[in-house]
Amino acid sequence: MITRPVRERPADQVRTMVAEGLKRTGYDEVALTSLSTADFSGIDQVVRDTVNDPSCGGQVSVSLPSLRVDAFTVGIAGEIQKARRTGLTFAPEAGTWRMRQVINKLITEEDLYAAVRSAYSQGWRRMKLYFLTGLPTETDEDTLGIATLARRCIEIGREYHRSPSVTVSLGGFVPKPFTPFQWFGQNTREELQRKIYLLRDELRRDHGIKLKWHDPKATMAEGLVSRGDRRLGPVIEDVWRHGGTFQEWSEHFDLDLWEAALERAGLREEDFVYRHRTEDEALPWDHLSAGLHKDFLWQDWRDALAEVGLEDCRWTPCYDCGACTGYGIEHVVASAVPPAGGSQGTGQDLAVGGEVPVVLLASKPVRVGAG
Repeated sequence: MITRPVRERPADQVRTMVAEGLKRTGYDEVALTSLSTADFSGIDQVVRDTVNDPSCGGQVSVSLPSLRVDAFTVGIAGEIQKARRTGLTFAPEAGTWRMRQVINKLITEEDLYAAVRSAYSQGWRRMKLYFLTGLPTETDEDTLGIATLARRCIEIGREYHRSPSVTVSLGGFVPKPFTPFQWFGQNTREELQRKIYLLRDELRRDHGIKLKWHDPKATMAEGLVSRGDRRLGPVIEDVWRHGGTFQEWSEHFDLDLWEAALERAGLREEDFVYRHRTEDEALPWDHLSAGLHKDFLWQDWRDALAEVGLEDCRWTPCYDCGACTGYGIEHVVASAVPPAGGSQGTGQDLAVGGEVPVVLLASKPVRVGAG
């Protein structure tokens, strides 16, 4: 949300940056990155030119760490795999269409299956599907919908390969400031763990599907520092003084340090992490401006609860979020029409393992606001 409005680099500049970056570093792989790489105008041609550019020293492996599911085509898959075929990570983020409407991730099951089919048909055998759990209004049916998507991906893979595999990666949802979900009280550690085990038990007998998940304890700590107020400053220092370094590394994370620091400060995690905020409540970051109207975010939050998705504002009448009007700037795009594959869906959707150099294509707004 805070990177609005969209700003794209000219395609020629991207190609020049790629060529220069490869020449200076000696790498044979480049990452083209933005919040939604597929929304970059002419992404197909940029990938094709990069892979086949003789000035880049031969075939270059291109990594697209955020390619949208509904824009991944056979053509893109074919270009990427010319130099090196790596693992693919698609991010539907939710297991059902209803849930994806809530988070404004407007991709259908057909979008995902078409992307998976494109990849399998070009020789990929392994897929990773990334999902969030603990989303607003989420039910057990939504959670089990993840298993349904994974099973269908395996079925598609078996049309092309003997032993395809799908890894389901599950992260806990953490609402962030300056997003429509800043008023949402995230799921408790116990509830996140219950949903993880529900899905684990559902997939226990499915060959070819592996489930991985983010530690709900770490999700709590992330939520704590994401929406805490100035009282959290001494808590963070306390954690550090008691040995809490590298806390975002799973092997170093220690929840006991955080709970002890909160207790010494006379604070409760429930007050910062788990409770819902009200419309009239003063939020810790209200004195800061990200260019977004608070009433716009509140209405988007109500739309999310009503399962109303909003189309990309580059191709629709202005929603008056405040960014363009407040800063006196507009979208900067290279094409007057939506990119092939549609303009729905936001956030990070596909990752192909990559190396430096990295070229930033554009910035793009999202509703989800998940870390």
